[in-house]
Amino acid sequence: MDGTIYSTKSVVTQNNWADDEFLSTTLSPTLIEEETTTKGEQHLIGVPDEKSIAEKGLDMGEMQAIQMRKIEQVYKHLFTLSKENEAMKAEIGKARKSNKKVNTN
Repeated sequence: MDGTIYSTKSVVTQNNWADDEFLSTTLSPTLIEEETTTKGEQHLIGVPDEKSIAEKGLDMGEMQAIQMRKIEQVYKHLFTLSKENEAMKAEIGKARKSNKKVNTN
């Protein structure tokens, strides 16, 4: 078919879903790797580029799984950054208390 499809609901079955992302304990790819790739290749790691989509088309189920994996990767990074932020807040609090003791003596 060559044209536009309109529907109120579409169901795409997918066997290769992204639920395994949270099973991994590593943050792969790292944010630095993602940034380097996006600067050089203009797309995220694991996401098809424009040329590939133009040549092969877009598998909607596969793309949804890729996007879900990327969303889960972002959340893993956010969880890690949040824990690091809380640890830094605790360290700053300890340093402030220590600094107050030094300044009052």
